[in-house]
Amino acid sequence: MARPRSGRATSKIEWQGMAKRESMMALKQQASGFQRMRRPTASRAGFTLIELLAVLTVIAILLGMILGAAMFVIKTARDRRSNATGKALEVALNVYRHEYNKWPVPSTLPPVNGVVTVSGTANAKVFSALRWNVPVGSDPDNVKHIHFLEESTLFTYLSSPSSDINGDSRQGFVPLHLMPQGSAQYPLAYMDRKGNVQYYKVTINFEDDTVAVSPPD
Repeated sequence: MARPRSGRATSKIEWQGMAKRESMMALKQQASGFQRMRRPTASRAGFTLIELLAVLTVIAILLGMILGAAMFVIKTARDRRSNATGKALEVALNVYRHEYNKWPVPSTLPPVNGVVTVSGTANAKVFSALRWNVPVGSDPDNVKHIHFLEESTLFTYLSSPSSDINGDSRQGFVPLHLMPQGSAQYPLAYMDRKGNVQYYKVTINFEDDTVAVSPPD
């Protein structure tokens, strides 16, 4: 550093003060330059259109997977329920067979090669005998008024409006226990995995003395 030229001699103390001030100014300039170099850029606000579309696409894919899995579970549950109900109806028909020493088959359905097969809405001709309050003289009948069925777990399907035991108009799937006892016959139905109305098929083999209740072919 060059000594200042002045008309008088610069004292040692003045010289040190000037050097200190110049050093402090240099440090401030360096610090200011460093701060300008490290100044953070302004962050973006919000999302771009492409980012929003990507997020919506991922959400749509996830919803589709969840809905597909839920529908599969519902359809599988319907199949299992209909199969379990079929087995319960087989048990009820076998109990009727041992109680009355005959199958609940009306005389209007004679066996063909020892086998009676009833499908569609005609299954009401067989299952009606399993209701507890079947009138005496019915074909078939239940003169002992035995409860062969748990009617609250079974459903019939009414294609047209009909009154239940409370006098209310019913249509579509209706729990069997809400429909009147007596001479009226109601087929047992269920909804398959595609949402269609199906009726249990009953196959009674008189030669083997066996019965099978299954979904329609």
